[in-house]
Amino acid sequence: MESRPPLLIRRLRALLRRLARARPPQGDRRAGIEGFVDGCVAGEIRGWALDADHPNRRMHVLALSDGRVVAEALADLSRADLMRHGRGDGRHAFRLRLPAALLDGERRTVEVQAIAGGTLVRLKRGEVVIEGADAAARPGAVAGSRRDASGIWPGGGQTRRRKG
Repeated sequence: MESRPPLLIRRLRALLRRLARARPPQGDRRAGIEGFVDGCVAGEIRGWALDADHPNRRMHVLALSDGRVVAEALADLSRADLMRHGRGDGRHAFRLRLPAALLDGERRTVEVQAIAGGTLVRLKRGEVVIEGADAAARPGAVAGSRRDASGIWPGGGQTRRRKG
């Protein structure tokens, strides 16, 4: 007997098929979508997504590899830097836990997108290159950055400016 994927995965796949066939809506719904992918730390992609037109709504975020959904999350985690910078109530962060199959040492590209009004919107820095062995073996390491293990720049913001 062949096992079937869980209901949520089947529904997400059906949604993605419908989105792929659909035309972009008139009055492009993507205009108010903001978001940023901070990077991948220990097999987990972190970032934030917000619908600026409806800041109290939570965005649904997907990670896709080779056109298939590999992780999904609701952007509802709290981040102090989002609150400080007036990004809604600050509860727009997400963590996408990647499956072990993507952390096998092969170089892969994962695209991070938010669903907005029936349209997929790629977030800023939403194309993440995963080097499986590095992501799994070196928690806290993000290539080319000085981020800590939380995936946030020291001091809690996305950028770090030096005084002086």
